[in-house]
Amino acid sequence: IFYFGGQRNKPETYATMYELDMSQQIKEVRELEGLPAPRYGNSLAAIEDYIYVCGGKNIDDAKEFDDWLASRSTYRFCIHSHVWFKTPPMNRVRQDCNVVALNGLIYAFGGHNDEVIENSIEVFDPRTNVWTLLGEKIEITIENSLTVFKNKIFILSRTGYFQSFDPTTGKISVKSQLKAISVGRFRLISHELGIFAFHPEGKVQFWKPSQKNWISFSLSPL
Repeated sequence: IFYFGGQRNKPETYATMYELDMSQQIKEVRELEGLPAPRYGNSLAAIEDYIYVCGGKNIDDAKEFDDWLASRSTYRFCIHSHVWFKTPPMNRVRQDCNVVALNGLIYAFGGHNDEVIENSIEVFDPRTNVWTLLGEKIEITIENSLTVFKNKIFILSRTGYFQSFDPTTGKISVKSQLKAISVGRFRLISHELGIFAFHPEGKVQFWKPSQKNWISFSLSPL
């Protein structure tokens, strides 16, 4: 398990990185070479032996904390050599965006730059080392949750707007509106039959392709 970056208190933002080795009987935490620059609000995806860090807010181009800017920059980290590599920047500035890996490609959705909300999608191909901006736009662009189900990317906004993105056609389609249980950021988990949406308050809803509406139920304490 690798964990790095983040922010505790302004301007206490981290570049440090740690590895937790779960294979040992006594779990060991090791400090590794940190991020090239402190950052937070970044997004992650993994392909094979590499972890990709995309966007966020960092000090690449600023000296004071209040001047920190949302970034287009991306990096990748090799889990074997523990070495960081700078990769090409995205086409758009993206803080708090959603990133997911599918079929050897990395897709970045939405995000913002403090003032402007970004609604675009772009894709990175590690074989060509190129980010490509796609034509489709997502409807709701911040505080989304993503999951992959049957080779499609499903996007759920904090207001319950549910969309899917098909990488083969490059098209977005609207699936349904999540039943209004309350506003908040959901966590999506894919199952072989469909998708679970977990709300911070403990409420759960389930969607599958054969049904139009979400099924709601609550988690009971053990």
